[in-house]
Amino acid sequence: MKRVLRPWVVFALLFSFSGVASAGSERMMTYRYSQIWRTAVRLIRVDQRLPIVEKDQKDGYVLFEYRDQGRTYHGSFELVATVKDGKHFTRVAFRIQDKPTYVAGVLLGKLKLKLRQEYGIEPAARLVEAKPTKASKNSKKKKSAQTDESESEETEETAEKEAEKE
Repeated sequence: MKRVLRPWVVFALLFSFSGVASAGSERMMTYRYSQIWRTAVRLIRVDQRLPIVEKDQKDGYVLFEYRDQGRTYHGSFELVATVKDGKHFTRVAFRIQDKPTYVAGVLLGKLKLKLRQEYGIEPAARLVEAKPTKASKNSKKKKSAQTDESESEETEETAEKEAEKE
């Protein structure tokens, strides 16, 4: 006789191990990089009382120890400033080794709430400022040279007219 597994048992078996090995949660935010950095470090060290192992603001990461039920897990927080569709964003990611994804998601949610409390509603994405291209710089130089030439011609003409009057 064949045994038929109930659908919920199959579902539980399939998804029970997903997202556990190096689980993480990430989000794109429009707060400034420096605002997120300061708030995240305070959240990790002060609010959550988690020991920080290493941090580097320039490279955008914090390594910390996440403690749960007497065990210690390696955790990381990462920031990456990026441009998408001509707008500034900061990608924020929490990862905690050997814990389910929702644990990192909880920390990310707490960071989002803390940012909102300290800086207000998340601002609209800032547009990327257009940097002058090499072609536009050359055209400005040409216009400048043309202006200089026309000014020098006008000066010469004025000098000739004044000489004729004398």
